[in-house]
Amino acid sequence: MVLGFILYETFDLVYNVGAMTYNGSTYLYRWYYQIEVLDKEKEIEMLILRLANLEKKLLTNGAGENHKTTEKGEKKD
Repeated sequence: MVLGFILYETFDLVYNVGAMTYNGSTYLYRWYYQIEVLDKEKEIEMLILRLANLEKKLLTNGAGENHKTTEKGEKKD
């Protein structure tokens, strides 16, 4: 019973110290190299803007600007 408690506390201590070491070193790395951490909302907003930009570049019938024919086989002028 005491052995289980000692093992549990040892594992808990090692896990928490490891997590703090990892998080601290990650923070220092990002701080030193000035890497911005994007929050999820900003990242999603950037992806939506990227998708909108790609949709503008494509034609509405599915052919790209560099293709001479559409998917239906019609010629593009």
